[in-house]
Formats: sequence, C-alpha cells, structure tokens
Amino acid sequence: GATMIRAAKLAARKNLPVVVDPVGAGASAMRTQLALALIEFSGARTVVRGNASEILAVCGRKADTHGVDSRGGEREALQAAESLALTRKCVVVVSGERDIITDGKDTYLVHGGHPMMQRVTGLGCTASAVVGACAGVADSLLAAGVAGMGRPAAHQPDRKTPRLRQRGPPGKRTAGRVDRARERQALV
Repeated sequence: GATMIRAAKLAARKNLPVVVDPVGAGASAMRTQLALALIEFSGARTVVRGNASEILAVCGRKADTHGVDSRGGEREALQAAESLALTRKCVVVVSGERDIITDGKDTYLVHGGHPMMQRVTGLGCTASAVVGACAGVADSLLAAGVAGMGRPAAHQPDRKTPRLRQRGPPGKRTAGRVDRARERQALV
C-alpha cells in the first residue's frame, strides 16, 4: 500500500490524472482504508471507479460486497457517488447495469450494461483501465468517465439536449444528463 500512496502523491504533485479502483472496499478494513488513503492523496485529478458496493463502502455506508447490485443499490450509489465527488472534489464512476458518472454537480447515466457483467472477473478492472486511458486525453475527468464507460465524444455534451445517444458496438449505448428529481423518483 505504501508504494501506491507514494505514486498517488507523485501524480498529484505532477497534476496527472489518477484512477482509484477501490477493489473489495468493504470486504476488509484494510482494503477500505487503503482506498480512502489513495483517494485522499491522489489530488484534484482523481477518478474513483468502482461498483455500487465499493463506492458505498468508501463512503462509509453499509454495502453488500458479495451480492449483486440491485436497483435499490443504484439509488444509494447515486447519492453516495454525488456526495463523494463533492466532498473529495473528484469524479466518481459507479459501474453497474446503468453506469453512473458524476462530479457531484453534473451526473450522467450510461445505459447498455448487462447483469451478467457482474459475474465476469476482470471487467471492472478493464473499465478502470479504459477510464484511465480516456483521462489522459479527455478535456475533463467527467468526460473521461463518460467516454470510458461507453459514450465516446462526450467531452462536448450538448447541454441543451437532456439525452445524448450513440449507436454502435457493443450495442446501443446511451448517455444522458440526469434530471436528478425525475431520476431519483424513478429509482425509488
């Protein structure tokens, strides 16, 4: 863990983007504490990318780290992600059947996931790597999160259009800014 923390501090000093993937946060106190330390020391150019239970655990909320993320978990994850993003001044990406990407002010949902994805080992790590690659070239970390989770060219979202659409492999994937009141009501 010490080497990862040194790397996070160095990235912060050099203003380099960092993607923190809190793998297994909530499964043990050590994993959760390490994730929190990495988020703290990574600086202003940080993306935290995890599944709903990992994001909830990093926020200090009770989460089932072994279960499948439910619709109720998505609502809780949305609230936790927005809170974490505002508190830590970072971008939070929550992967799931619908991915959540937020900087605490603007929130996007990327549709197109599949419940089976939670059963395939390594897809979360792959998502973190793709978000990291996008973070190195995108105009903003929020755009990197959206593009990395399946919505290319989101670095210039049309703020007048509430839904942005793209068709293409691996199937129809859509991203749209969240009307928070309407979305929260739909998730309840």
